[in-house]
Amino acid sequence: MGTASDNLAKRQEENKPYRAEGSPAGAAQPMDRIWEAIRKHELESHIADLETHGLTIIPPEKAAPDGFIERLKAATLRFIEKQDGRAPDLEKGESHRNQILGDYHYMVLHDPVFQEMFCQPVALAVLDYLLGESSIIHAMSALCKGPHDKTIPGSDLVLPLHSDNQLLPGPFHPYAEFCNLTWNLTEYSREDGSLAYVPGSHKLCRHPLPGEGIAQAVPVEAAPGSLICWHGNTWHGAFQRKKPGLRLSIGAIYSRPYIWPRHPLREDVPQAVLDANPPRFARLCGKHVMTNWREPGPTYSADIIHAYPTQFH
Repeated sequence: MGTASDNLAKRQEENKPYRAEGSPAGAAQPMDRIWEAIRKHELESHIADLETHGLTIIPPEKAAPDGFIERLKAATLRFIEKQDGRAPDLEKGESHRNQILGDYHYMVLHDPVFQEMFCQPVALAVLDYLLGESSIIHAMSALCKGPHDKTIPGSDLVLPLHSDNQLLPGPFHPYAEFCNLTWNLTEYSREDGSLAYVPGSHKLCRHPLPGEGIAQAVPVEAAPGSLICWHGNTWHGAFQRKKPGLRLSIGAIYSRPYIWPRHPLREDVPQAVLDANPPRFARLCGKHVMTNWREPGPTYSADIIHAYPTQFH
């Protein structure tokens, strides 16, 4: 194990690509890197969807390499079975009847595939576009929904419309401060109890009023293995599941680094796990964020204390 100075030098070297450039002209460099990744993965139409509608669906063949979704689904089901003390009823969904959310959180250290989920290149390209290269994991969870007997009065929703900017007062910034990247692991349609969202609602830059937007909500329909991405301002909820079986998904809310995360990944993730993953995983865990120090005080280094001159940094 190296000394503290050795570890700092290594971290500074790893983070060179993410540092703020020293001149105003250099501020374009993160944007150029991000757009290069978008072109590489042929995501231009998905970025247009995000800008116009506030949400996009990346199909399985583009979202991740072969075999990843199967491993992610298997690990998610193992975690749910361990938490609940019973196997999920995939055929009829009775094990999770009327469940909307569930207590399946903070899974990152339970299986390496959850760490791999955060480092998928296509997901990172969308994340960087929405939140910049310094974004962090705010929270992660899995959702397991069976059939629902009741809906919110006056709608066919079981989860009311809201934005993921739950910690922010309105009006919001027009650029994203939160975003959600969700991996769909089963069939996903209105009858399956899919996500509901209001296209274009991210442009309103505020929370929905009670009952607002229900008539304009549309279902997200996606094949298993799709990656569903949305802007933190976007109003969304969930439709009633009317079919037998389960709707299974796993994802994360991400935030800009100045927003205090719900999960203490920076403090909890061991160095061995960081070393087993790409350098970007450490940044997603907040290792570059200076806030919340103890008696020794903050670490002042170029990769930790730099400003964020654009929304892409």
